[in-house]
Amino acid sequence: MSEQKKNILGLTFEKLKSEFLNFGFTILDAKRVFPWIHVKLATSFDEMSDLPKQTREKLEEFFSLEKPICKILQKSLDGSRKALLELSDGNLTETVFIPEKNRNTVCVSTQIGCAMKCKFCYTGTQQFARNLTASEIMAQIFFWKDMLKSEKFEYASLSNIVFMGMGEPLLNFSNVSDALEILLAPKAHNFSRKKIIVSTSG
Repeated sequence: MSEQKKNILGLTFEKLKSEFLNFGFTILDAKRVFPWIHVKLATSFDEMSDLPKQTREKLEEFFSLEKPICKILQKSLDGSRKALLELSDGNLTETVFIPEKNRNTVCVSTQIGCAMKCKFCYTGTQQFARNLTASEIMAQIFFWKDMLKSEKFEYASLSNIVFMGMGEPLLNFSNVSDALEILLAPKAHNFSRKKIIVSTSG
C-alpha cells in the first residue's frame, strides 16, 4: 500500500468528513461513503455505485480500504476460530471468533505485543511493538463480518465484541475510542453498548 494513501476503515464519521474536505471532497461524499464501508462492507471504492465515477477514481487515488491478510485460520473443537492477520507493515495480530448458544463474540486485539507483562498472559511474554491503528482494530471486525457472509461459515451473525486480545486497550485509548464510536454508531455497525466490553489489566 502506498504511504500516500490513508486507510479510512477506522475513521469516525466526523474524521472522515474532515479528511474528505481536506482533499476536495464534499460532506455529501462522506455521507455516502461511510455506510458503504460500515453497513454494506464495501471492499473497493468502485462498488460505491451512488458516487460519480470521477469521484470514485479520485477516492482510490488518495484513500485505502486495505485489510490485513489472513495468514492462519484455526478452528478448535468447540467451534471457536482464531485468525492470525498480517498487517501492512508485516506485523501480526490475532483475533478470535467465539460461538456460544445465545451469542457469537469476537475478541479484538489493540496492540502488537503488550507492555504490561502480566505473568498469567501469554501476550505478556511478547515484546511490545506498537499500538494498532483504529483502522487495524476495525479490520478485525470486518474480517469476521466478511467470514459471516461466506457460505462455508456456519454462523450468521456477530452479537458481541470484547477488547481483550493482544495488548492493553487503555494504553491505546485514542484509537480504541474511535473504533468504539464507529461500532456504536447507528448509521454504522449499530452495536448495543451492552454488547461491547473493554477489558483492562488495570
